[in-house]
Amino acid sequence: MTDQGPSPMLPLLKTVACIVIILWGISRTSHLVALILLSILLACSFLPLPEWFMQRFKLGKNAAIGLAVGLLGSLSLVMVFSLYERILRLRADLPAYHQRFMVIYESVLAFLHGHGINLAGLSSLKLPTSERILELSRVAIPEAAAFLGDGLLVTLLTLIFLTAMMEGSGAKRSRLGETLRYYGGDIQRYLGVLAKTNMIAALANLILFLALGVEFPVVWCVLSFFLRFIPNVGFLIALVPPSLVALLVLGWKRALLVAGGMILLNLVMDYVVNPIFMKKSADVSFLEMTLSLVFWGALLGPAGAILAVPLTMALRKFIDRQSHGGTLGRVLSE
Repeated sequence: MTDQGPSPMLPLLKTVACIVIILWGISRTSHLVALILLSILLACSFLPLPEWFMQRFKLGKNAAIGLAVGLLGSLSLVMVFSLYERILRLRADLPAYHQRFMVIYESVLAFLHGHGINLAGLSSLKLPTSERILELSRVAIPEAAAFLGDGLLVTLLTLIFLTAMMEGSGAKRSRLGETLRYYGGDIQRYLGVLAKTNMIAALANLILFLALGVEFPVVWCVLSFFLRFIPNVGFLIALVPPSLVALLVLGWKRALLVAGGMILLNLVMDYVVNPIFMKKSADVSFLEMTLSLVFWGALLGPAGAILAVPLTMALRKFIDRQSHGGTLGRVLSE
């Protein structure tokens, strides 16, 4: 008998097995992995600001980071207090919104009943009252505390990664910093383009809200800006509040105009504006965004929706680098 060499499929099977094990490990520790990846994403997003301070004002690395953090913190506080004041007004109007909702609710039931659709069970449905909402808020306090703890951890990790990625005078970046900058370059360009297009979409939404007389237009404008960083899903979430407020205050015709206008603007941004900007700077197609959202969302949970496209870009760059003489290329060629 002649000895047969190892099967040519063996290296490929080893690679697939390693990938499966890695994905299983990520899914088992998805919460911690998501926090670390979010920190890296934030560090890549904030990196241009302290670097600009270093070049413009000849500051040291720590001074530039401190100035950038102080500036961003001050702007965040101003925005939070401005939104808080409007949220208080929205909370004061909740009883009126509830009353108008009940009128619409009963009208819909009467319309359906007149057309032979009997939903008697829904007529006895108890809608949330202020006491129930208060009870739910008590239950949500532990979740809020956990969220605050995660926020502090993400802030600390962001500062660590940001410090590693910056290069001070007379000092070289660490290996971690070089790696993060290598994979973060494309992500920075993608986030920059996305921030520009999100700003354009938010301003267009603001004009739409002002033209149609929707209450709290600035709140919905800011909400749409941040939610558009979540591909596909973010827009759907941002669509609901202004449409619902328009329905309760202005009637169903104006609500349809609000929803239709936002959908039309989103289609223009997704299929006209975004591809133009993305093709020049990031080269990310709509199909890649959708598939990334499904895969990373299933693997990392809700945070995967935010991280989906940046992770796909980094993974694509890693595979391209490894397949041209890297570890992956040597394994597959054996």
